[in-house]
Amino acid sequence: MTPRDWLGLWISLAVIGAVVATSEVLRARGVASDLTRKVVHVGIGTWSIPTLFLFDHALAAIILPGLFVLVNLLIHVTGLLPALQDEDRSNLGTIWFPLSYALLLWIFWEPSERGAAAAGLLAMAWGDASASIVGRRWGRHRYTIGGTRKSLEGSGALVLATAAALVVAGWCQTGGGLSAGWIAAVSLAAAAIEAPCGRGLDNLLLPGGVAALFHLLS
Repeated sequence: MTPRDWLGLWISLAVIGAVVATSEVLRARGVASDLTRKVVHVGIGTWSIPTLFLFDHALAAIILPGLFVLVNLLIHVTGLLPALQDEDRSNLGTIWFPLSYALLLWIFWEPSERGAAAAGLLAMAWGDASASIVGRRWGRHRYTIGGTRKSLEGSGALVLATAAALVVAGWCQTGGGLSAGWIAAVSLAAAAIEAPCGRGLDNLLLPGGVAALFHLLS
């Protein structure tokens, strides 16, 4: 590892620690647990953008997300850090999240491809969080697909947030990103991917699907 890799590692660890600490403080002050989880979800997911530029090597960049696959598995089993836990113990989203993070950074590390990693990870961070928050609080038009209950309002929020993620992703790679038409199409596809996902599987399938589409179309 280079000195730059080490610096990126320590900065990333500090940011992750600050995000998790913030979520715990909010939970202690009475903020709803679904919101404290989304603070971590959005904060760490958004940190994927600096991660793409902080490190020299992909292997160094995936050390922390790889480690957190194991850490989050331990947290899930033991019940530590309740701000990070879903009430549904069958939900493995906290484990799929860092796994997706590590895989996409590893696969799409090259400057000409890293927009795909950004697209997938930001769609997971922003899109999934928006769908969950909007759907739980303002979802009025419900539908069920694949045994999973969602709302049109939540799916709409995911489409808008994913579109924003795709715009940012285009700035992250050499060669540009998607046209407006493709951004709309991929955003709608993201909602279709997320809709039937239950038990946290959206943290695996949504970023993977969006990243693959971005890579193929850009």
